[in-house]
Amino acid sequence: MSAYLGLGQDHLAINLFSTMLEVPILPDAITFSTILQACVNVQDVQRGRSMHTEILSRGVCVDVVADAILIGFYSELGTLEEACWVFHNMPYHDMVSWSAMMKGFQHHHDGHGSLACFQCMCDEGLIPNNIILLLALKACTSIRDIAQGMVIHEGGGHGW
Repeated sequence: MSAYLGLGQDHLAINLFSTMLEVPILPDAITFSTILQACVNVQDVQRGRSMHTEILSRGVCVDVVADAILIGFYSELGTLEEACWVFHNMPYHDMVSWSAMMKGFQHHHDGHGSLACFQCMCDEGLIPNNIILLLALKACTSIRDIAQGMVIHEGGGHGW
């Protein structure tokens, strides 16, 4: 599936996944991540949702990276509410999941939501990496909040 994905043959990756489920072979988190990316590439939200449901019903243990891809999938093709549901049902959050959620808000032109994510992440004691800081600054730009952008740029009083 990854090879098909890498060659831009997303439909073949999706077909292979469907065949895999018929055999039955239980997919793992990597397979799940790959197939979700294929669904994003072909803009097939219904198939992605059905595959998500299939994975959940089969009890596949997904990891934080797969959850972040799922957040991105729902942010791009579904709804922000679905992305938030995935995020809030994750066992824990890391930089990948926080950045996926921030990008999801920005994809929906919600700079305030993205900044709220940033603030929650900082409140949890996580130190933002450069990607998170850039997303936060982009959110400030989108809502024209120069003062907040300056605070973030200067380290937010946390010495980043």
